[in-house]
Amino acid sequence: MRYVKYFLAFLSCAITLSSCFSCMADQPKADKEEFSFGVDGGEEFVHITRLDNDKYSGKAQWTYIAPSPIEDAKDDEPSGIYEVSTLRDGRLEYYNDWLSFIVSTDYATIRVVVKKNTTGKPRRNFFIGKGTKGFSFSIKVKQAGQ
Repeated sequence: MRYVKYFLAFLSCAITLSSCFSCMADQPKADKEEFSFGVDGGEEFVHITRLDNDKYSGKAQWTYIAPSPIEDAKDDEPSGIYEVSTLRDGRLEYYNDWLSFIVSTDYATIRVVVKKNTTGKPRRNFFIGKGTKGFSFSIKVKQAGQ
C-alpha cells in the first residue's frame, strides 16, 4: 500500500510537470545565441523558434527588453541599449553606432549586422527578447579590435 501511495505521488508530479512544459512550449528560443565577428564586420541570421522546436504559426510571441543603463559603466562595457526604427517594409531595426538587429515582420528571423571596427578596440553587446510567459533569449555579439 505504501508503494502505491508513492507511485501515485510520483505520477501526480509527472503529470503536473508535463502539463507545465506544454504550456511553455510556445515560448521563444534562438537557434544561435553568440556571434564573433572580425574587424571587417559582417552579417549573420538568427532564427527564433518555440521551445518545443516548432515554428510559430503567425507572428512569434516575444518582445525586445531594453535594459536599464548601467551606472558608472566603462565605455567598453555592453549596454544592450539601441535606437529603434520601423523600416518601410514593416521590419524593426534596433541599432547603435556599430551594430544592428533587424527583426522580420513575423519576428521569426533576426538579421545581425556589424559594421567595420575602426576603433582598434574589441567590442561587444547583446540583445534580449522576452516571451509572453517570462522565458527569454539573448544574442551576444563580439567583434575583434585589430
